[in-house]
Amino acid sequence: DDNCDNKFDEFQHKVVLDKCNKLEKELREKIDALQDYAIEISSLEMEKENFENERSNLLNEIEKLKKFKTDRCDSELFQIKQDYRDNKEQLETVYTKRETELKYQLAQEQQLRIDLEQENQLLKKNINPLKLQLH
Repeated sequence: DDNCDNKFDEFQHKVVLDKCNKLEKELREKIDALQDYAIEISSLEMEKENFENERSNLLNEIEKLKKFKTDRCDSELFQIKQDYRDNKEQLETVYTKRETELKYQLAQEQQLRIDLEQENQLLKKNINPLKLQLH
């Protein structure tokens, strides 16, 4: 009977040991799976961090480009306004010079007309006595 009890105890011990080994194996598999998940999560977190850094860099680049565009537009607009002012001043100078030249020329032509008119009157005066002498 003792022998039977011992065999039963050994059998029970083996069943419990097998069950423990099976549970230990399942636990190891679950731990391994959790470690794999932890590695995958860590990798995803690194990817997320890289993505966030890249996103931040792109946003900074966009801001730089906006500022550059604004600065460049402001600069070009200033240059256009400056060119307009310069051209306007040059045109006003040319116009004023030409206006002065034309006024001077007109005054000369008017004086010439007056001189010619006076000469014509003088000639008429001198021609009338000559006509009378010829008749």
